[in-house]
This record gives sequence, structure tokens and C-alpha cells, in this order.
Amino acid sequence: MTNAMSPELVQAFENEQIAKAQRDTRIGAIIASILFSLFGLLDPFVYPEHLSELLTIRGGVVVASLAIFALSFTTPGKQHSRVLGMILYLVSTLSIVMMVHLTEGYLSPYYAGINLALIVFVAILPLDGLRAGIICAITYAAYIIPIIVMGNVDDVAILLNNNFFFLSTIVLVVLSSHFATRLRFKEFAARYNLAQANEELKTLDKLKSDFFANVSHEVRTPLTSILAPLQAFHSGDFGEITEEQEKIVAQMYRNSLKLLDMINQMLDFSRFEAGKAQLRLSSVDLHEFVDDTVSLFQEVAQQKGVELRSITEPGVPEIFLDRDKLERVLTNLLRNAIKFTEEGSITVRTGLVEDGSQESGQRVFMEVEDTGIGIPEDHVPHIMERFRQVDSSSTRRYEGTGLGLTIVNESVNFMHGIVRVWSEESVGSLFRVELPTNLEELVPEAFRERRKRERRRSVTPESIRERRRRTRRTEDFVQVAADELALMEKEMLGADGNHSQEESGLHSSDEPRGPAENEDRILL
Repeated sequence: MTNAMSPELVQAFENEQIAKAQRDTRIGAIIASILFSLFGLLDPFVYPEHLSELLTIRGGVVVASLAIFALSFTTPGKQHSRVLGMILYLVSTLSIVMMVHLTEGYLSPYYAGINLALIVFVAILPLDGLRAGIICAITYAAYIIPIIVMGNVDDVAILLNNNFFFLSTIVLVVLSSHFATRLRFKEFAARYNLAQANEELKTLDKLKSDFFANVSHEVRTPLTSILAPLQAFHSGDFGEITEEQEKIVAQMYRNSLKLLDMINQMLDFSRFEAGKAQLRLSSVDLHEFVDDTVSLFQEVAQQKGVELRSITEPGVPEIFLDRDKLERVLTNLLRNAIKFTEEGSITVRTGLVEDGSQESGQRVFMEVEDTGIGIPEDHVPHIMERFRQVDSSSTRRYEGTGLGLTIVNESVNFMHGIVRVWSEESVGSLFRVELPTNLEELVPEAFRERRKRERRRSVTPESIRERRRRTRRTEDFVQVAADELALMEKEMLGADGNHSQEESGLHSSDEPRGPAENEDRILL
């Protein structure tokens, strides 16, 4: 059975059987104590003349069973639990053999108790076929040898009858133990192999995450080097360029930012999955933060014909949060809301959670509500899962990595908050983020920034060309700031709120038309 199996599997099975034998021996000891005491009620009626001897034997079995029960909790008892089980088995069967020989020998009705004990212990204290065979052999020898030695057999038919049923019981017990052990081994092997496969999957998943993070990091390094000269061209540092060149540079710059943002999302996801994300707490005025971020996306919403407004409730204190993660949360929610809202409004609200209990501490909320396409009811419980998209077809209308909401959920959870979602298809969606006001107390080991960051200036409507001249990546070249995300979204939108004509290869003055005479066109 085990020759073709690995030594590790066999050893693991042995360890489990030892642990199982500990529990079974304790249960068997308790049951043996109870049953031998209860069956003692028959002694005064069946053999009153041997009552004291029978009660002494039963009392000895109870004491021995309790002693085995106590020994099973000791270190040697745990190591040799199957030996204790065999001793308990033999104490029970041999005590009944003693009662048989004490009374009428092979004619004693207590003979049936031997068969009963063997069968009961197969169920209570299952052993392998070899150990069960040893117990049965010792028990049968203790039964038949005194009968043969004494030779007082007056009724051969009864002796043969009893031996036939006794040996039949032994065969059944040994076979049952053998096949039950094989079944237990097969069941354990299936569990063991499944556990090994799960561990291998976890290892592969970790290797995938590490590879994901390393590749993303290596790709981001040259990309940031590309962005620096692109920004210089985009900002006019190398002098005036033609309008056509400016469009090409703007498209390159925008797509580079878009690629950098996607890489950053993958890196964020990898950090969360690998447990390497860190909290960097700084004092945040939530009202000011939300107002500034919303103002950056006003132009994007206006260009799409959607009303974007911010509503702040009074009483929200300045609290410690991870500003970068909070910015990632709000910008992802805003970009999603703008992407999936063709008409109507988007409302961002902030305030105190009214039902916040004093035990868990006060909480603030930040919610983004839109009148967009909504989410099908069966998709709502799964939208926070990684790579999950409502439309996962290859021809889906809205592009993305499927990591945005996963990062939102992971970021909020990392700040000991919670994300709630309400949505109705064709009506709209509401994403509510609740965060504690005492995060610095909940995570005292988190890094805390003492210097307050400079407040952004609210975005005022102006031409893209002028904003390009002003936007500078001076702080962190590997991050995409919220104003750059807003600019990227705005330039990707056309005048009608769809993806820009520039991306599709058509300028604003061009109209789709058929090929002119003697002219071939290929549309990609």
C-alpha cells in the first residue's frame, strides 16, 4: 500500500494516526469504564456465587481504563498512543476471558461479551490490520488454551459453535481493520496531495507577485527617464514647436503617464499581496483634500457634460491618514465615476459617520455617488476582486486593468477602514469609504510625517496649452499626481465626451469618409 508512496506521505500519515490514536484511546477508556460498570448489573442475576470476583475484575478494568486515560495526556503516552490503545483493547477483552473461565468456561454466556468487545473496539479504537490481528490472537489464545489444557469438554458441539463464531469475529475484525486503514490512508493521501498542491500554488502565486513587482519596477525605471525629456518638450523648454509636433508630443506624454499609472497600480497591488505595503501617516484636512482633488477633475467632468460637485458636512476634524493611499482611493473612484457616467451628476460627500460607536472610535466617511450605468446586482459582491471587470469581453467599451477597485479596497483596509457599495443598473452607483479618526493610535508603529504638504491650488478653467506649460513633475518622477491624472483624462475625452478623435487617428477637422478616387485608406 505504501511502497509506491513517498516517505514524506507515509510519515505524515503515521503522525496523523498517532494523533488520532490519542483521541480514540481517551474515548475508548471512558466508554470501557462506563460499559464495564453497566454490565456489572447482570452479575447478581447470572452468577451471584461469583459476584465478588466478577466485581473485582470489573473494578480493575475501570481503574486500568482511567489510568490509561490519564497516561494519554503525558508525553510518553502521546508518543506511544497506539500502544496504549492496544493495552486498553487487551485489558477489556482479557478481562472478559477471565470472567468466562471463572464461571463456566466454554459454556459461559459471557463468551458473547468477547465478540462484543472486539466489534465495539473496532469502531471506537480503529487500529491497523497487524495490531488488530495481534490483539485477536492473544485474546483467542487466552480463551482456547485453558480449555484445551483443562480438557473438561462435555459438549463438543457448543465448543465448536462458539469457536466458529469467535474465529469468524476475529476474521471480520482483522479484515475490517485492514480495509479501514487503507481507506483512511487513501483519504489522507488525497488531503495531503491537495494541501501540497495548495502550497505549491501559494508559492507560485508569491513567485508571480514577486516577478510582477520586479518587472513592473524595471519597466518603470526607463519609463520615468522617458517622461523627463517628454515633459521638457511638452512644457516648451526646448523652444516653440509646431502645432502638429505639439499634438504628437502631447499624445506621447499622455500615454506615458497612462502607462506609468498602470505600472504603479500593478506595483501597489503587488505590495499589498506580498504584505510589503507601509503606512505613511500625515495630518490631513479631509474637506480641503477632497475639495482640491475634486477641483482637479472639474474640467474633465465639464467636458463630458457631467456635473461634479463636492459637499462637505461640518465637524470633521483634521486626522492622520496615508495621503498617498487616500489620493489613490479618491482619484480611482472619481475616474471610474466619470468614465461610467454619460449624463447627470457626480457628488462627492465627506462627513462624520453618525452611528460610529465610542468603543471602536469615531469614523469619517467619503463617498462618491454617480448617475451612471450602474453595476448588475450579481456583480456587486465581486467588484473588489482583482482583475474583476463587469464587462470582461475582448470588445469591452471601457478599458482598464481591473485593479482600480481592488487597490481602493486594499488601501482602505490597510488604513483600518471599510468600503461599502450600493448600485443599481441604469440608475447609478455609490461608493462609501469609512476611515477611523484615530489611525495613529491603531497603528502606532506607522511612519508619521511631521511636515504638512503644501495645499494644491484649485484648478481654474484654462486652455490645455497653458496648463501644459505650468504642470511640472518636480516632486516624484515615479508617481502620477492627481492633477496629471485629471489632465490625462481630459485630453483623452473629445468634445462629445467620448474618447478623443486624436486617439482614433482623426483630427477635429476630419470627418470619416470613404476613400477618394485613386486613394486607398486603411482604418486601424
